[in-house]
Amino acid sequence: MRTIVRDLVESTGAETVACDNGLDGFLACQKTKFNLIITDHEMPFMKGAAMVVALRTRENLNQGTSIILLSAFINDKMKNDLGLTNIEFVHKPFENDELLKVMGPYLI
Repeated sequence: MRTIVRDLVESTGAETVACDNGLDGFLACQKTKFNLIITDHEMPFMKGAAMVVALRTRENLNQGTSIILLSAFINDKMKNDLGLTNIEFVHKPFENDELLKVMGPYLI
């Protein structure tokens, strides 16, 4: 999934930083300010929802950065339980055009 999303984002001309797991992603967000964060929910070491909560509730460079959360398990309960702002949800499997449409406003 990481390779597919990275290649899709890079096809727009945007630069990417790809991480192997949620914890590495969270740590990268401590070091670099991003324009957009795209994360899968099912990742080793730290689930995507846990990473989103950590980014929103702990002081860091990306506390207000827009996030797209990819998951096959998205439901209203998950959205409400996160109770967070500035987050988009994309249900897997998705078409490339669908993800491009969601991330389009965030690309610079």
